[in-house]
Amino acid sequence: MEIFKLFGSIFVDTNEADEKIEKTGKSSEGLGNKLGEVAKKAGKWAIGIGAAVGTAAVAIGGMAVNTSQQVNKAVDSYIVSTGSAKEATSQYEEVLKNIYKNNYGEDFQDIADSMAQVKTQLGEIEDIELQNVTEDALALRDTFGFEVNESVRAAKMLMDQFGISSKEAYNLIAQGAQQGLDKNGDLLDSINEYSVHFKQNGLNATDMFNTFKQGAESGAFSIDKIGDAIKEMGIRMKDGSAADSLKAMKLNADDITKAFGEGGERASWAFGEVVEGLKNIKDPIEQNTAGVAIFGTMWEDLGKDAIFAMTEYGEAFDETLDTMNQIKEVKYDNLSDMFEGLKRNVEMLVLPLGNALMPILKQVIQIISDNMPMIQGIIEQLAPVITNLFSQLLPPMMDLVQAIMPILMNLLQQIIPFVSQLLETILPILVQLLNTLLPPLMQIIEAVLPIIIQLLQPILALLQPVLDFLQPLIDLLMTILQPLLQIINMVLPPLTQLITTLINVALKPLQQAFQLVASILSGVFSSAFEGVKKAIQSIKNVFSNIIDFVKNVFTGNWKRSVGKC
Repeated sequence: MEIFKLFGSIFVDTNEADEKIEKTGKSSEGLGNKLGEVAKKAGKWAIGIGAAVGTAAVAIGGMAVNTSQQVNKAVDSYIVSTGSAKEATSQYEEVLKNIYKNNYGEDFQDIADSMAQVKTQLGEIEDIELQNVTEDALALRDTFGFEVNESVRAAKMLMDQFGISSKEAYNLIAQGAQQGLDKNGDLLDSINEYSVHFKQNGLNATDMFNTFKQGAESGAFSIDKIGDAIKEMGIRMKDGSAADSLKAMKLNADDITKAFGEGGERASWAFGEVVEGLKNIKDPIEQNTAGVAIFGTMWEDLGKDAIFAMTEYGEAFDETLDTMNQIKEVKYDNLSDMFEGLKRNVEMLVLPLGNALMPILKQVIQIISDNMPMIQGIIEQLAPVITNLFSQLLPPMMDLVQAIMPILMNLLQQIIPFVSQLLETILPILVQLLNTLLPPLMQIIEAVLPIIIQLLQPILALLQPVLDFLQPLIDLLMTILQPLLQIINMVLPPLTQLITTLINVALKPLQQAFQLVASILSGVFSSAFEGVKKAIQSIKNVFSNIIDFVKNVFTGNWKRSVGKC
């Protein structure tokens, strides 16, 4: 049988064996010399092992230490980005942890970056507002895709121009997004550009959003155009260029111009009077002339319907409505986010442990580093002792092997013919049995497998959040194992060299034994092999068909699967 011939050739190539033995020493005395060389390098290996042990010590803290490191890094990043006082680290850390625990942001660094953007835009604010605005900005980003810095900038504009709170500003922005005001991606830009003009025309934040909505529903292509119309009207009312049109509408041009200049309620009154005056102009040409004089090109761009609708304030927007919390309750109320929230709360629970472990781990690393020369010396002292022990034990071990080998060979000579005969008898029966059972078995698989696949799909979907939850733990385990792998990589080369040396020295006395075994096995099985060769080929074909069937099932090739049965 070819496999046993190959087995024999591996072990009885005496020339190759002699060459290997000559390289490493021809006896146990040679082994001792080789081990001695290995021992000389043990001190160097000890340094690397000690370093790996230090790394392992740092990773022992696991999740706790990892979380502590991430928090510290994120807080430091926030302080550097905002120029905040280092003395206030603890309070910034508390805000960071609260946001993370509430399940906002991708990770600690993402939260810290968002906090920095809020702080940069809003300036000095209370910790609670820093937390609330950051959470609102992150929720708005996750829901509508608004970048944190952009939404904060828009919220600040609303706060500055209309005197509303950050919560009210975010409620309005969220309502605007829900009601389609950002369909062209210009909601935040329009807020930033036109809030000042709406305020100057006597409109409040709610009025502005209602104006945007009414104009959009009345045919305006973009809310930017609506904002531009308000801007153009304010400019023309203040500079007096629309005075003639105001007179044509039978309005007191001086009073209107003065009211727009005063702003507030007076400007709001004047705004309504002008739009209403335009509505009352019956002649289309005169109405168009007056509209262009007041709104400029926006009168033609938007159309009169959109212009007139701007004063028809509805109740679509309400800054007091807690829209952001409603969004949060729905957005994060799912199994995946529940698992993520659970993981984060666990991390917060172990964070104090991580903070406590960090100094201890640093001390352990320092102790190992400080005592490395002593550790190296101990290993160098032990290495010759171990070498001498192997040198003493090897000769009697070889004698024992040589004494047992003839007995073992005789036993094999008695057993192998029986095993060969047994295989010749049993294998054809097994093949016939498989050929008989395979067709009904394939029919059962064909019927049941699609059902199993359908059942597994929803189960796998439910398990995905669990896998997402376990992923950080798996990553943590790999982090802990990494130093161990480093140690193994350092220890393995000398260990491999030692084992190789032992094998090479022991190889020569065993050559005759392996040669005898290979010869016996080759002779005994040569006759049996031909008898069972066909049977093995039949088994191979059977399992090949099974594999093809399963592969075709999972790739959707059902017709081909049936053909394989």
